Amino acid sequence: MNKLKLLKVLTFISLIGILTYNSFDLFNNKHKSQTRKAEIIYLGTDSGASFPSTTIGADWNSPDNIQASDDSRATSNFWGSSVPKYINTTNYNFSIPAGATIDGIAVLVEGYTGSPTGNARYLAQLSWDGGSSYTTEKEVYPGSGSSDIVKQLGSESDTWLRSWIDTEFSNANFELKFGYKTSSSGDYARVDGVTVTVYYTEAPANGGTDGVNTQTFFIMSYLDKLFKTALAKE
Repeated sequence: MNKLKLLKVLTFISLIGILTYNSFDLFNNKHKSQTRKAEIIYLGTDSGASFPSTTIGADWNSPDNIQASDDSRATSNFWGSSVPKYINTTNYNFSIPAGATIDGIAVLVEGYTGSPTGNARYLAQLSWDGGSSYTTEKEVYPGSGSSDIVKQLGSESDTWLRSWIDTEFSNANFELKFGYKTSSSGDYARVDGVTVTVYYTEAPANGGTDGVNTQTFFIMSYLDKLFKTALAKE
């Protein structure tokens, strides 16, 4: 084989060998990047929607009712007070893999309120150190009516303005401070359930080496061997 043909063959091998592709999970409406080398595939995933197992809220009736979506509701009435009323929620029992990259955190609130004027808000803050520090508070209009509406704070790509590590989601460290505020006299909140979902990408299973770089290394080593063999036959 002459050198020109050999170069074409080796170039073709290089292009075939170093390939990455993206898959789109339309069912979950999220984009997952993946790189393939042998049987190793890297995918973003999530913790699943987790309810808290500990809830404390002195200004609420039956705050434990937000621990499940079962039509038993935590309730609070606002008679001329615009001061927010909070429930501190902990013990979500997350299992975030060691070394995972945290991509986003979403809080879902299921319930309804009696705020026809639209000035009410669900509130949420996250703590990573057992309640000593919190993220900037997020808020969302809950809607009004007499049947449950699901509202979301945060998302799969929203890290709440900070970088997280896996150990900050332990039961000892992670906390959601959920609240409700309104300036309407006679307003009320009826909350059926609150969940938190953590979106993350696991650390590579091959000791932290990126799949494409590893793949490139083996291909280039193979090409080098081919070149040396071809030159030896010239």
